[in-house]
Amino acid sequence: MYRAMQAGLDGPVASGFVGPFRGGTRAAASLIRGHVHDALTYNPLAVALILVVVVGAARWLLLALPLGQRPQCELSRRGRWIGFALALVAISLGWVYVVVSQSYLRPFAS
Repeated sequence: MYRAMQAGLDGPVASGFVGPFRGGTRAAASLIRGHVHDALTYNPLAVALILVVVVGAARWLLLALPLGQRPQCELSRRGRWIGFALALVAISLGWVYVVVSQSYLRPFAS
C-alpha cells in the first residue's frame, strides 16, 4: 500500500475498495467554495449528508439552546424500520452512483 501511495496512486488502487462516500471530502470542499454542481458530481450522497448535519446543527442552535430543552424525536418500531430501510436504499444508490460514474477518478477542481 505504501508503494502505491508513493507512486501517486490513490483510493481503490491502494485499498482495492470503492466506498459509498468516496469523493465526499472533495464534495464538501466544493460545497464550501460554492461550487454546488461540482459537489453533486463528486458525491451527491455526501452532499445530502452534509445538508442534514448543517440543518440539524442549526435547528439545535436555534431551538434547543435558547429554550434549554432537548429536541425529542420518538419513532415507533415501524418508523425505525422504515428509516433504516430508507437509509440503506440511499447509501446503496450513492454507492452505485460512485462506482458507475467513476467520480473518484475525477481530479479536484480548485
